[in-house]
Amino acid sequence: MLILTLIWLLIQEKTWRAGFLYGLCVHLNLYTFIYAITFLFFINGVKNRVKFTIMSVLIFSLVTYGLYNRFGMQFVERFYFDMGTENYKLNYSVYWYFNYLTLDAAAGASVVMKIVMYGPQILLILSISFCFYNDLTFAMLL
Repeated sequence: MLILTLIWLLIQEKTWRAGFLYGLCVHLNLYTFIYAITFLFFINGVKNRVKFTIMSVLIFSLVTYGLYNRFGMQFVERFYFDMGTENYKLNYSVYWYFNYLTLDAAAGASVVMKIVMYGPQILLILSISFCFYNDLTFAMLL
């Protein structure tokens, strides 16, 4: 529901409110971070992009800081668990099987191996965002 409201705010060009909501969305679900590029391509004007970015980063930082002050390192460990996990079975990417097969090699992965594993995913997100940003819902679906 939050993402749908965010799309509506972006279509209405309410960048401050959209930035506020996006910062909250990213805090609640880190995977929504991949939509940032699509949103920035969709927003018209440099000034509006800067407003959206500032508000998103500010809200994300304030909520994270507040929860860190309240719960300490326990919050950080749980909030960022997926970023440090070695369990590639939790990866819902189209490359999950490659990651799973190379799990042992990935533990001490070289820079080249990491590029092979994550480069195509990043390239795919960038190209979809660039090609389909005019149709925001379609670009997010892909």
